[in-house]
Order: sequence, then C-alpha cells, then structure tokens
Amino acid sequence: RELGGTAYFLYVNNQKGDVVKWPSHVLKFGEIQRSAKLDVEYSGSFDNGIIIRSKLYGKLSDIPRIRYSDSVNSTSYLEINMERVKGKIGEDFEKGDYIEVGTKNGNKYVRIWHKNHWTSCLNAVGTNPYWPRIKQGRNTITCLIMGDNINQYAAEHEVEYDVKHQGI
Repeated sequence: RELGGTAYFLYVNNQKGDVVKWPSHVLKFGEIQRSAKLDVEYSGSFDNGIIIRSKLYGKLSDIPRIRYSDSVNSTSYLEINMERVKGKIGEDFEKGDYIEVGTKNGNKYVRIWHKNHWTSCLNAVGTNPYWPRIKQGRNTITCLIMGDNINQYAAEHEVEYDVKHQGI
C-alpha cells in the first residue's frame, strides 16, 4: 500500500568533477533564486490536496506576502499576507516559526507555528484563493516570497501528500 510521501525543496549535490549537471528539481546552495519549485510525480488516480510547510529565515518582519501555486492551474495562486499574520500573532514572525498550508478537500487551512503553539491565520489569505493541488502524473509546486528586496530572505519548504486511488 502506498502511503504517499513528503518531498523537500532543498537538495545537496554529491557529484564530483568540474562539470556539474543539476536535475531540474534541485536548488543549488549559494545561488539566489526568486522562487522555490519542486517537481512531484503523483501516482494517485485522482486530484488531491497537499500540505505545504514553509520555514522562513532572514529579516522576517519585512516579508509582505508569500504565494503558493501548482502546475494544475499555474495562473492562480494562494497568497498569504504576512502583515495580517503579524496582526494575528501580535508580533513579528520569528526564527523557528513556520507556516503550514493545508489544501485537502474538507480541510483547508493556514496556520502558524509560533511560540510552541498553532494559531489559525485563515484571515491572512486573500479573496478568492486558489488552493494548490496535485493531479496524476508530474506536478510542480511553487513557493514565491514577494517583496521589494527578496534577496534578504531564505526559505525551506516541504510538501506532504497522500496517494489516493479510486475504486473499491
């Protein structure tokens, strides 16, 4: 029985030599990138929601928005307003805090792990949100930190999903 899996956005290249060929799903350490993308091969037989966890590093008080999207509908996204998150938890996002977004049918949420407890921050989601999903085959999940000076931020993202099959 397949239980699904967890996919991580950060990888380490252990190939030696002068010529390095990076797979398309790899993020290179030390290279500034504007978004984090992860390719996921989903073997389930129908669309499914996911759980995305984002741990942020850097000058966290200045991150205005975070966007999550997928390859099912790449023009739509779920955007989190970090000013609203700050208003909900009463202070700046801190090192060690993280955002968790759940997009499974019947259980959609945005919550923050801050000071050793969860706080629901569904009010930080913009109007008419698109909740990222995966479908059978190859999928790309994208996490984009929006802001004037994105080079001051770093993020670690994790995507978790279950494999669902139709049938008996």
